[in-house]
Formats: sequence, C-alpha cells, structure tokens
Amino acid sequence: MKKMTFGWLILTFLATPIISATSLYARNPPISIDLKIGEESEKPCYFHYGEKIPASVQVINKSQHNILISKGFKSKNFCKEMRVIDPAGRLLIPKRSENGEKEFPDAPPLPFFLYKNKPVQVAPCEVLKVGRLVKKLPDLPDLSDLGDCYDLELPGFYSAQVQVSAMIFRKDICSVKDYLWQGVLSSETIYFYFEGTTKIRIIPYEWSIRWKNVPLSEVVKVQIYYEAGKTWKHYDLESIRLNHRVVGKVEKQQSMLTAYFNAQECIKTIDSPKIGKEYPVVVSGYMRNRKPFGGGQKIRIVP
Repeated sequence: MKKMTFGWLILTFLATPIISATSLYARNPPISIDLKIGEESEKPCYFHYGEKIPASVQVINKSQHNILISKGFKSKNFCKEMRVIDPAGRLLIPKRSENGEKEFPDAPPLPFFLYKNKPVQVAPCEVLKVGRLVKKLPDLPDLSDLGDCYDLELPGFYSAQVQVSAMIFRKDICSVKDYLWQGVLSSETIYFYFEGTTKIRIIPYEWSIRWKNVPLSEVVKVQIYYEAGKTWKHYDLESIRLNHRVVGKVEKQQSMLTAYFNAQECIKTIDSPKIGKEYPVVVSGYMRNRKPFGGGQKIRIVP
C-alpha cells in the first residue's frame, strides 16, 4: 500500500458550508462522474490503427453545498480508475509506470481526535466544492491516450467505466465511524471501437452486395503486417480468421502475411449490409505462444 501521512485534523477550513444531512445520502450522493471518449459526433467512437484515444473526466458536485470527501479524490489519476473490457471480454489492468510502482509499508492506524470531549477516529479528507471538477487533455497527459494506460491490442468494441471508491463525511470532523456515505462513484459505461495494434490492409476496400447471393471466384485479400521484431514464424497461420468465421489461405512473405478469403463468405459475415454504408471488418488469430492478435479496417458496400 502507498504510504499515507496523517496528522491531527483540525478542520479550520470548514468556514465554508458543508453538507451534513444524512437523509440526502440514503442512496447515492449528489456527485456525478462523466466520462467522455473521443468526439461526441460519432457514437460509438471509431479509432483507426495508430490513432490516439483521447478521454476526459468531469466530476460535478450537484448539491448546493460543499462536500467533505476522502482526501486524494480530486487528484486521482482517473485514467487508472477505470474498468476497461476488451473485445475478448478480458478486464484490462492499468499499465505500471515506467519507473515501476514503488512498494510502501502498510499505513499506520488512523489517528484519534478529541471531539466534544470524546476520542473520535478520523480520516484525511478534503472539500469538493459545488460545481465542476474537469480533468481532460491536454491538462493531464495520462488522459491524452487510453493506450498509454491500458494495452489496447485487439480489434473490436471496448467498454470503459470510471469507478472510484470514496467516503463522504459530516461537517466539523471526518469520523470513520459516523460518515454520511461510503461506496463507489461510477460513470456511465462508454463503448468505442478500435482497429487494434496489428496493421492490416483489406483489398478491395469496396465489397459488392452481389457477392452475397451469387457464388463468385473473387477473393478478398488481406495484408497482415508483422509486429516489430516478429516474422511469420511467430504466428499460428491456421488460426487466422476474417470476422472470426472465415478461414483463408495464408501466404508467408518477407514483411507481411497475405491471406486470401472467399468473397461470398466474407460478405455473409455482415448482418444486413446496406449499399453505401461502411462496416468494420476484423482479421485476427493467435501467435504461437497463444497470445491473440488482430487488426481491423472499415469496408464499404457497393452495388
């Protein structure tokens, strides 16, 4: 656990009004956490290979009073306070810092403070003022790209939700025995699409709607570029699929793998394709060490 420094908490800063009505917190406190990923113009947001995935977090005290909350809440790294699920259904763990996470001895027990002639065990706390607390890029580098916080490797849909543990206290003293509310403050779950960290190129980009009903000898060619330091020997060629369903013939080349898929089988993996619309297509498989890999690209349906 990280080392914490505690002092005798004489809350002289509480000259400003602090909310104290327990009935207000019978369910959830009047604090909202809003997570935004990418631009609002497109939902869910679509991010291409190599593109940054920007995020911002906005905390709002919706009450008409300042709120006493556990210390460190306002300075939290919200990027690492998320529950991120990848397309394979895996819960992603935040990356460790480059210097490594330092280990500290367990924090000492919380101190006692003499309050109204009675010893009260108190915790560090701070004031969350009425209004907005916004954390967004470029103010915080840790929110400029979710890829800096999590290993976003696979193509497909991801979900992200901020989840922050907090304790809210009464006015005058931050008693751990007589607090107003304790729990997890959460944002809504946000979904976004990412093409993955494997670069691919789908040829052709335009797929004819006629492929669906007329058997053709045409093929869809996909170039799969090797990851840095990898060759074809690192890939399980037999595991490669288009949209997790179509098996193709894979050729080994110096700088890439080239996979050929039956065009009719490819377009049938898209539910109710519409002429003129774009659809994400995924090509994925496993490395020989059983680590999944994959990349994505949009294609357009034409007559």
